[in-house]
Amino acid sequence: MGNRTSTYMNSADNAAKSMPPVPAPKNTLNSVPNKHMLRPYFEDVGSRNLTAVVGQVVILKCRVKQLGERTVSWMRKRDLHILTTNIYTYTGDARFSVIHPQNSDEWNMKIDYAQKRDAGIYECQVNTEPKMNMAIMLNVDDRGRPVPTCRLDENRVMCKWEDCMPR
Repeated sequence: MGNRTSTYMNSADNAAKSMPPVPAPKNTLNSVPNKHMLRPYFEDVGSRNLTAVVGQVVILKCRVKQLGERTVSWMRKRDLHILTTNIYTYTGDARFSVIHPQNSDEWNMKIDYAQKRDAGIYECQVNTEPKMNMAIMLNVDDRGRPVPTCRLDENRVMCKWEDCMPR
């Protein structure tokens, strides 16, 4: 009986030797994660409460890391209007555009010639399930609008525009 057990053990040992080695588990801290397992996230890029002056260019900043195949959109909360998706603009207001340098994580929305009506909450969104969003409050102040300083020069009126700060 002892002989049979010895023969059985030898057969198992031989079978184990012919099988490919099983790799040791990887240290999850040092291993490269599967790209489908990564979730996007917003990187902090500054203030989420901005104040602009009427007529200024406004940049609403949004940086999304690990975006993968997902899309980034900008929405105006006041009327739930989707303004942009990726690099495409979906508004008839040509003052709105996206600044997205190629191969970057930046998805900044640019508003040319800010107007009082532009004030409100804007959301940078990523189409995850559930949806991810980062809200930015934009205030637009018309008290600091530029005013002309004019003088008479050789029978012509010469005007210079300067920023007039609220007093």
